[in-house]
Amino acid sequence: MIESIRVRNFRRLKEATLQLGAGVHFIEGPNNAGKTSLFYAIEYALFGRVNGVPQLSALLHPKAKGFGVELVFLARDQRRYRLQRAHLLPPRSRTKLSGHFTLKCIDEQAERYICSSDFGDHEELLALRLSELLGISRRVFDAAIFLKQGQIAAVLEGAAGLDIVFGITAAIAVADELRAMANERLKAAESLPVLEGSLQRLEDDRANGKARAQALEARRAECAASLSRLDERLQALQTEQAKLQPLLEAKSALARALSNAQSAERSSELVIAEQTRFAEDNGDRDSLSTRQAEASERETQAAVALEQARKQELQLLETRRQLDGQLAELSGRRQRRQSVASQASCEYCGAPIDAAHAQRDLDLWQAELDGIQAQLQALEAQLQAARQAGVTENQRRLDAALAAKDCKAKLERDTELQQRLERATRQRSETHDALLQVCQDTADQVQALLDEGLESSRFETVMESLADDSLPQREEALRLLSLELAELNEALIEKRGVIRSEHSSLSQQERSRREEQSELGKRLESVEKEYATVSMEVQRLRQDRALAERLRRLSDGFKSLQVLLRDLSSEALAKETAELHRRLSVVQGEFEGLRIDPSNYVLHITPKDLAQDVPAHMAQGGGQQLLLGIAFKLAVAKLVGPCPFVLLDEPTYGLDRSQRDGLLERIQELGVTQQVLLITHQRVGSLPAHRVQLRREKGYSVLESEGVV
Repeated sequence: MIESIRVRNFRRLKEATLQLGAGVHFIEGPNNAGKTSLFYAIEYALFGRVNGVPQLSALLHPKAKGFGVELVFLARDQRRYRLQRAHLLPPRSRTKLSGHFTLKCIDEQAERYICSSDFGDHEELLALRLSELLGISRRVFDAAIFLKQGQIAAVLEGAAGLDIVFGITAAIAVADELRAMANERLKAAESLPVLEGSLQRLEDDRANGKARAQALEARRAECAASLSRLDERLQALQTEQAKLQPLLEAKSALARALSNAQSAERSSELVIAEQTRFAEDNGDRDSLSTRQAEASERETQAAVALEQARKQELQLLETRRQLDGQLAELSGRRQRRQSVASQASCEYCGAPIDAAHAQRDLDLWQAELDGIQAQLQALEAQLQAARQAGVTENQRRLDAALAAKDCKAKLERDTELQQRLERATRQRSETHDALLQVCQDTADQVQALLDEGLESSRFETVMESLADDSLPQREEALRLLSLELAELNEALIEKRGVIRSEHSSLSQQERSRREEQSELGKRLESVEKEYATVSMEVQRLRQDRALAERLRRLSDGFKSLQVLLRDLSSEALAKETAELHRRLSVVQGEFEGLRIDPSNYVLHITPKDLAQDVPAHMAQGGGQQLLLGIAFKLAVAKLVGPCPFVLLDEPTYGLDRSQRDGLLERIQELGVTQQVLLITHQRVGSLPAHRVQLRREKGYSVLESEGVV
């Protein structure tokens, strides 16, 4: 039920708000006052367009930039909703309008959005929500809700759209779809025999492949058992090799100990020989000590003599220095006296002296000079002798020092040889003890093998040689032991080679069979996949074939249902139309019967004067056709209901006053819907109903609601 409607710039309605309620609402006014615009506004709000108006711009008020309609209605869930729809002119656009809509639920506290074009919702979602809330679709609105002016003849002539409203078209569509589905599945099932043959071939291939796989698995098991036995033999050889390993280690230890003992023996012999040669060349240690002491004594005496020679040389040098000074002084004095001899004066004070006295001084000084020269020559000879004595004594000291140093080095060498001999002796003793221990350990290992049943003629000789304390016998034991171990190891290697050759051959066979099994597994996997695919396809086609038969039967059933639904709908519609016509008519009994043709929903009546049924639009006058059309329309609304409201545009047009008053008086007692909006340009007198007056004022339609009268 619509509670209010508000329009803005919709055709001639610039701004109008109308509050509505339950019951009948008479919308009155002169022609072209905008009464039908209210119905168009409701249709536009619900569906976004108006039938018969191709361009939405035709709904726009002149000079307006857009128009809109708001409906507040009570839905089936007894909640109130607000539907707003508008079309606006975008900037720089003159004809193309952009649409907007919003649907809200009005709660006690606030309004909650259901859907809106601003949120990216589409018209389909809005239509679905309105169908859930009001039970109105476009087809139901046209067939049952809105009776337009001048539509009576079209109503009486039948409407194919009623098949959609009553669900018959859906049954037809279901029957056709079922028939198409059945034909499609039957066509697909034509390849079923070929696929069944392929499936049988795949079953044979799968069985053969499984048998081949089982045979390969058995052969692989035999190879695995043989390989396991060879592994056991290899393990036994490894065990024998492990038994020989301690003896091999003992042999290696014996070789090392014997080598160490031989090396220690040779080292000791070399040190003794070197010590003997040293003693032969240099004497014993006591003679070396005596020679070292004598050399040290000579070195000391030579050092004392060298010191005395150096002191004498220094004294002679000092005397020569003094004589050189005296010689220089006398030579200078004589030269100065000679330079002033003509003047006969003293060279120091300048006092005059006679020439004879000066000559005597010169002769005296010359004699002194000659004496000093003679002393210097004698002194030089002494100095040379002193130096030669120092050189001789120094050479004696050096020779004595070298002799003492040589003796000391030989003593140190003798000490070193003695220490080396001690070390060699100690090492020989240690290696001999170690060799004894290794020989004992080796003998124990040999005895252990003999105790375990190993047969060897050489081992007895080895045991005897190991018991001997001489190195040659032990070397012989090592040689025999090495030969025996080499022969035993060679025998083990030969056995291992044979086993490994067999193992390699069996491994190659096992790999070949594994590869063959892998390839067979891939083929089987491919066959299994193909088998599964073909099996599923065969099963699907068999199901499709069975389903096609069921679909054919269902299609035939829906065809029968179409006829039954149309017959039942036509019968119920005829019954409701007759009842509503009876309640709306002032004059009763104008025809004997009423029938609706199931094929096209054309209304037939049986006039009293014809005694046969004829189409109502051909046998009745305009007033009677109008009553039949209204009854037919309201019957459709009742059958598809409950409808929230009904819109009747000029339903009294063409009726005489008595019929019109009777129609207007009885229409609100029919109970088809709880709200009726009825347009009329006739005065309704004092009928109790809501009245809405529309009038023209300055080119606009003005709406006035008068409430219930």
